[in-house]
Amino acid sequence: MEYLWDGTKVNPFGRAGIDLNFRLSDAVSLVVEGNANILSDHYNSKKAGNADWYFNALVGLKINLGKAYNTITTDVYRDVVVYDTIWKDAPKPVVPEKIEPIRRDIFFTINSTVIVEAEMVKVEDIANYMKKYPNAKVVVSGYADKGTGNARINARLAAQRADVVVNCLKEKYGIAEDRITYDSYGDTVQPFAENDLNRVSICIANPE
Repeated sequence: MEYLWDGTKVNPFGRAGIDLNFRLSDAVSLVVEGNANILSDHYNSKKAGNADWYFNALVGLKINLGKAYNTITTDVYRDVVVYDTIWKDAPKPVVPEKIEPIRRDIFFTINSTVIVEAEMVKVEDIANYMKKYPNAKVVVSGYADKGTGNARINARLAAQRADVVVNCLKEKYGIAEDRITYDSYGDTVQPFAENDLNRVSICIANPE
């Protein structure tokens, strides 16, 4: 055959192949690879009048070391599901009920110690609170307005206004005496800026 060294060092070529992967187990696969190469007749510097062909065939084993990715995903998912189930079934923590104190202002008319019907509703609110919370206690404070009467009269009125509320809680609603504390301030203390509102008994009940 004739040698063809003409100074050209770049020649076209073509290549085709196939790669087959046969899974034998979770960790082992059989790999078969074949390829064919076609080159210019000038490739081997010998003129034969036809293209040059090269064929390769490879057979081997592919081994995956460690757990496969899909196995890890399945395990993680299972763990999440189990954890979620345990969390849902776990008893919820018991949060103690926060009980707020209650205040009611029972107002009286001038020079009076009688609880009118509209104000009696407020006394009933205090009584219901005391019944709902057996450990609750109530403080009743009587007052008189400084704008009318005198200190002696107002001291008497304030004390009687506290007494009438206490007696109503005990006798009408059955609240035990040891759960009630009461006092009166005459006109020495004015809880409200408006004079007439100081004809009042203020009741504050606390849960314990």
